[in-house]
Amino acid sequence: MLAGNAAQTVGTLQADKLYTFSYSVYFRSAQPFEGDLTSNLWSGDILGTNLPSPLPINQWIDVSATINTSLPTYASLIDRPLKVHFYSTGAYNEILLDGVSLMMEDAPPPAPVTYYVSSSTGNDASDGLSPGTAWASFSPFVPMTLGPATTVQLRRGDAWPNSQLVLAGKGTATAPIRLTAYGEGAPPLITGINVTDKAAVVINNGSNWVIDSLNLRQAKVGLYLRYTGGNTDGTGAMFNNTNITVSNMHFQDMNHPWNNPDGSITVQPPYELSWGAGIWVGGNIPSPPGGPWASVSTTVLDGLTVRHSSFQNVQTGVGTGWYFPPAYKRRLLNVTLEDSWVTGAANGAFAFFNTSGFQVRRWDTWLGGTMFFSGGTTAAFLQDMDNVLIENSEFAYNKRNQTGNDGVGIDFEGNVSNSIFQHNVIHNNDGAGILILPTNGNNTGLQMTSNTLWNNARNPLDSGQNKEAIASNNSHSGQFANNGVYLGTDTNSGLAVYNNQTRWNNLFRANLGNNRTATSWAAVSGR
Repeated sequence: MLAGNAAQTVGTLQADKLYTFSYSVYFRSAQPFEGDLTSNLWSGDILGTNLPSPLPINQWIDVSATINTSLPTYASLIDRPLKVHFYSTGAYNEILLDGVSLMMEDAPPPAPVTYYVSSSTGNDASDGLSPGTAWASFSPFVPMTLGPATTVQLRRGDAWPNSQLVLAGKGTATAPIRLTAYGEGAPPLITGINVTDKAAVVINNGSNWVIDSLNLRQAKVGLYLRYTGGNTDGTGAMFNNTNITVSNMHFQDMNHPWNNPDGSITVQPPYELSWGAGIWVGGNIPSPPGGPWASVSTTVLDGLTVRHSSFQNVQTGVGTGWYFPPAYKRRLLNVTLEDSWVTGAANGAFAFFNTSGFQVRRWDTWLGGTMFFSGGTTAAFLQDMDNVLIENSEFAYNKRNQTGNDGVGIDFEGNVSNSIFQHNVIHNNDGAGILILPTNGNNTGLQMTSNTLWNNARNPLDSGQNKEAIASNNSHSGQFANNGVYLGTDTNSGLAVYNNQTRWNNLFRANLGNNRTATSWAAVSGR
């Protein structure tokens, strides 16, 4: 018997499931009635069941409804509370309920859908479902949310000048969404609208995507993985996403300076983008005054892989950043960067914050950018991170422009823990090869072994920066061993902590050993 509200929480709504909600209801008289699946008490935001009209009286009615949470419709509701909810404003004893059940099983695999786009042969009036009926522009995607097993293919040899491709949707681990190329010829070319605030390609709240074989140029950002629209309780489509894979891409001329003429930086609304970048992972994390909010300590993306790509004349190769929320080292998880090269970087071939599980292999950067940034330029940057591995990579020829600081090979900016930096080469940078700073906290467990540094500090700001390797204090911890450090002409020290060799020894205490620091680059460069 029912009069008023009755609701029971039965867990949280899970992704990629098929829910069947069933019950039997008996009306002694016609009464207003609702039977819902809901995340709150008052509305059927997940599912509202329909009853026959006119309403049968004095007989049992069997009601059943099914939802498939692999569909994009439910993406923003995943992980929210799941409640069975009944409501009536009718008289007491006028409605009976029986046999209420909620069954859950794995959702069936989605049917694959492929969309084709060709600027040379397409027509937006077509259906886009075959090469012969391809769309011409990206406009048909504007109202769409793509589902699992969807593929978007751009025709090779075609170009989209002054354009932006915006896509949204979530794949699954077994049925990812794909953005790729078809046909023969050069990779599809998208030239951005501008280099000041527009990305060439935007993926909104993406999860389980595979992106490859595109040529993106002349934009603020080449590929923007944008995560926005979450809730302060850490729920919503921007959180708990997985597995973005990017490969065989070319990014060029994402070189907007961002800084003011005096070398300073002023952050501008909407507080999402900063440096020009080939790939940028960012957006907005809800963190209004008050709190504490679960949103600032909830993972956004678990699994980002970038490999076999080139970044030419970009301020940042691959970078990430969210403004204003406090540091959280698990905002991104399990990032892998491999087998790629970067030129023109002032902010780093990679520049990462708030990441746990960060692996870089065979990632080479040289010929730094010309941007004047008073705070300092770097070929690579890390802050607020843990479980880092960087190996077999090159950091070279970074530039320090005008009166700016640094120009270093790699900057461990601070609060980086449990990291391994091994088998790398760092050379011919304007500033030091390695810079270790304490922003947001000292670096701990920093293992730097079997690296080779040579001929750095080619254009240092002052004598304090005229070093092959610099640490800001002796409170960091780790190991610096089995490295070769070869001083260039006029470089007065191999290792320095505030210009003091003995403090570098204190920094790593007993873990500083077997380094070659007394041989100059001139003595070995001709070998």
